[in-house]
Amino acid sequence: GRALRDDRYLGRRHLEAVQVQFPEFAWLGVVDDSGHITAATGGLLEKQVVIALRWFQQGRERLLVGEVHTIRSLQDLLPPSVDGKPMRFIDIAVPLAHGGESKVGVLGAELSWDWIERLQAELLRGLDTRRKLDLILAAGDGTVLVGPPDWLGRPLPDATVLDAGGRFLVGRNTAGAAEVNGQAWTVIVRQ
Repeated sequence: GRALRDDRYLGRRHLEAVQVQFPEFAWLGVVDDSGHITAATGGLLEKQVVIALRWFQQGRERLLVGEVHTIRSLQDLLPPSVDGKPMRFIDIAVPLAHGGESKVGVLGAELSWDWIERLQAELLRGLDTRRKLDLILAAGDGTVLVGPPDWLGRPLPDATVLDAGGRFLVGRNTAGAAEVNGQAWTVIVRQ
């Protein structure tokens, strides 16, 4: 009993130290091979069973970078977002191994979508152009995640809408996430 509590406390402290260095992670947790969260930042969701969740199942085998989504159980436990909108997260999971050989569990994380939005704003400011730039990010299914407000949550418009009849110069790239989890994001910059 006490040894398990001590291990959980030490594990939590290590995760919280990582979170201090990388505050873009809203939550970090260690999950044993049976799917029980053994340690987590802030103690949030400890002892919960996540064996049926996609991030745990895929994270047992390989690195997973998931799609953007909300998590009710975390939203109720974390401080509310600044703008009052539902918090969105990206699942990240990676297998944990003992001695580099046998897999013993999963390190799971929830990357805050707010961080992606801040990164986008910094990137656009850093480009320092005289003409307005739009950065558009679409999920693997084509849903616009970042872009003009009236496009958010909708399917990515076709090329004729993107370039508005030749008024915009458009650059498009499919991000390498396809290699990680079979879902590629599309990044578009237009000026």
